[in-house]
Amino acid sequence: MNTNFANYPTAELSSPDGTHCLKLATYSFAYPDAKDSYDRDWHRNLFSLSLPAFTASIDDIMIEGTEMMAFLKGLQSFLAKKQKEVFFAPTEPYLELNFERKRKIILVTGAVQYPAGCGARLEFEFETSMDKGEWFAAGLEKILQQFPPVNKL
Repeated sequence: MNTNFANYPTAELSSPDGTHCLKLATYSFAYPDAKDSYDRDWHRNLFSLSLPAFTASIDDIMIEGTEMMAFLKGLQSFLAKKQKEVFFAPTEPYLELNFERKRKIILVTGAVQYPAGCGARLEFEFETSMDKGEWFAAGLEKILQQFPPVNKL
């Protein structure tokens, strides 16, 4: 499994005390030579979730660039306090994320599943801060700069 996040643009989200950490890194387009633009839009990603007592890592999570861009826009709106919640559930159900504002904290809930749609499913929840949320959004921006969506929103 390829888990060297340092080699790729990475979005990282952690709890303020560092006991919970989620990382997502894009390392390539899945089908760069596909004739269909929807096929060319798929990204291959590394994913890691560290919680107290264990870590889950998955290589080759597939996410469409257009979906990642839509999530980033929703997250930026959420961080600007224009909406109270943002939810990310890509076409391939490897990963789900929900951000909800609870007073001065952000509650992150989600699930990761492998194989997508039929494998073991791990649900998680942790609290984070606005500055950690902004750091995560900046990481998504870096991913999308290096691997831009093929299709427009």
